Parts: sequence; C-alpha cells; structure tokens
Amino acid sequence: VTIDKKGKSSKTVRGRRASTAGKVKIPLDVRSKKDLPAFKRLLGKHPLTIIMIYADWCHHCHTMMPHFKAAAQSPHSTVSTATLNESALNEYNDFIKTNVNRNAKPLSVKGYPSIIAVKKNGEQIAELVPIRDTPRMTKVINEAGKLAEEAGINQPSAPSPMPLSIASMVEEESVR
Repeated sequence: VTIDKKGKSSKTVRGRRASTAGKVKIPLDVRSKKDLPAFKRLLGKHPLTIIMIYADWCHHCHTMMPHFKAAAQSPHSTVSTATLNESALNEYNDFIKTNVNRNAKPLSVKGYPSIIAVKKNGEQIAELVPIRDTPRMTKVINEAGKLAEEAGINQPSAPSPMPLSIASMVEEESVR
C-alpha cells in the first residue's frame, strides 16, 4: 500500500490502484419522467447545461451520440451535460414549468439531433450547431461555461440572449 501526499492510501478497497484522473462525467440520459429530479439537480451544478435532444429512430443522432458523450466526459468541462430523448421532451417542459421556472419557454426542436444550451433556471439561451467531431465538440463544451460566466449568465442582471462569442465559436468550429 502506498501513501499519497495527504497521508491517505492510494489503493482502493479491493487493493487496486486508485484513479488519479478524477471522476468520469457521464452525461445524464433523460428518457422518462423518473429521470427529471436528477436533471433538476444537474441544472444547478454549473451556470450552463448543454442538452442533446435525440430520437431513437434518428440515424444522425446515433452518429452524433458518441461524439457528444466523449466530449461531455472531458475533465476540463465547465458545463453540465445531458441527453434528452424526444419522447420525454413534453414531460421535461412540464417539469421545468412546474418545478424550476414557471416563466421558462418550452424547449422546441426543429430537427434531430438538437443541441441546446440552457441556464440554471431552465431557460433556453441558444441552439448549437451539431458537431460530429469529438475534438471540436470537446472544445465547445470546455469553453462554453467560461464564456457564459464572462457574459454574466445566471447573475441577477444577466442578459437573456446568448453571448455572441459562444455562437461565433460554434459557427467557426462547424465551418472547419
């Protein structure tokens, strides 16, 4: 057994070496009403939550999902991430209205997959361009939270539109 700098054992209960990489952040998958309380807790963790809305029957969603999940697991992520099945979209909208923010407009999507950024109070602030490339999606997820804080999102005097810097960063990334 080895001892780390804080005087704690660096092995797990089973005698294996403990991870030094930190916790793996797996995006919350909201598929039904029972997943919504966990989503409410997730909303409060960071100033911004990025949600990928997908449909089980959508080929593009199946292509996009591994890139989104890999990017969401980045240790440098400054936002919360979740996936939302289209069959739970109406339940999500009702839940946000009744439990988080009665003034929030319902999320609406024009196609699948849709990637939407929402504030802590459940309000949609931007629809991001779906990027089917893990490194570029990781960059967007890693930097979106910092840009949101700089723009004053979730502060009392916060502007409601999406800051141009995030929108332009996503557009630049999708052009490349």
